[in-house]
Amino acid sequence: MDVRLTAEQRQLRDAAARLADDLGPGSVRDLDDDGRITRLDRQVAGSGWRALRSDGASGVEVAIVAEEFGRRLVDAPFLGPVLADDLARHLGADGGGATVGVDGRVIDARGCQR
Repeated sequence: MDVRLTAEQRQLRDAAARLADDLGPGSVRDLDDDGRITRLDRQVAGSGWRALRSDGASGVEVAIVAEEFGRRLVDAPFLGPVLADDLARHLGADGGGATVGVDGRVIDARGCQR
């Protein structure tokens, strides 16, 4: 079994790494930069990476993006929206009103409780 990344997967990895380098936090001060966070969130949303599984991608592609985001401590919601999108797809919902919570609590990627 060949476990090397395909050319397309390497391109995905490189794109995620570039985005993380460009818009990920470079310092603790950047964590409070609302403009950076907004740009980062827009870029991640625009990339379509949160809906990778809906496009028929395997978990490998999700793991590639998650690894690059983790490597650079990207502070944008990623895995939660990926899982919610996958769940909505399996349930046949459009995902617009879906919220995933535990014991009535929902905490987003930035630690805000809703």
